[in-house]
Order: sequence, then structure tokens, then C-alpha cells
Amino acid sequence: MNWPQLKQLQSKGFEIGSHGLNHVPLTYLSAHELDKELKGSKTVLEDGLGAEVKTFSVPRGFYNGRVRQAAREAGYRYVFTSQFCVNRKKPDPYALARLAVKRTTTTDDFEKLLKGELGFHGPTEKLKELVRGTVPPNFYEFASSIKRVLRG
Repeated sequence: MNWPQLKQLQSKGFEIGSHGLNHVPLTYLSAHELDKELKGSKTVLEDGLGAEVKTFSVPRGFYNGRVRQAAREAGYRYVFTSQFCVNRKKPDPYALARLAVKRTTTTDDFEKLLKGELGFHGPTEKLKELVRGTVPPNFYEFASSIKRVLRG
């Protein structure tokens, strides 16, 4: 998207948040690289939009306490992880869940997600979270790419 398109969305009430400068897994970065990813992307967006960027969505789901603290120090007020569930009353603003809506998500599936009905997606996504927390990003990305090739 270009800046006029982003500003138009913003004017319609959409929250424009950061997803990192280079969309890389954050948990294995040095402190300097992590700071650059979080602050750099925030600065670029704020300069382009002319407004504060409050939200950060963790790329590829690689999230831990270090990433949480760095996002807080970078000035974000909310951090969305890749934890696949529904946020309940008074969730932790630095560990918010999100539900993935993909091109394969049907209207019926989308309506179920809005109601908090996660179906088989819940256990599948929990397994992915576990794997992301235990294997290096390169291995996880390699396994994901094989899965995409097998699906065709």
C-alpha cells in the first residue's frame, strides 16, 4: 500500500500499526537489531502518517519477554502476538492474541471466529506456537515452505 491509501484507511478509523522494519523473526535478534526493527518501523510509519503508531504486531509469531520489553521501551502501547485465541476482558496489552484471516477463510469461518468459535484451528495454532517457541526461525520457515509446496 502507498501513503495515500494508508492515510485514507486511517481517516476511516482503521488503526495503522507496525509489523517491523523487515518482517523478520525477532526473538533471535541482538538487542541493537531488535531496537532498530521496533523503533525504525515506528518512526517510518509515524513520519509517513503524521500520527502516533501505538500498535505492534509480531512478525511470524516469534515472541518472548525480551520482545515484549523492547516493544514497550520503543513506545508501543499494544503488542499483538500470534497466539490464536480470543482476547477476554482486560487482556495484557503487551500480549494480545489475534485471529488469522487468510484468503482461504470462508465467510462462515469468519463469522465463527468473530463469535470465538475456533474449531480445529485452535489446537493446530497452539502446536505452531509451541514449535515457534522451541526451534530456530530458519527451521520453522523451512518447514512452513515445505508445507506450502505440498499443498500446491
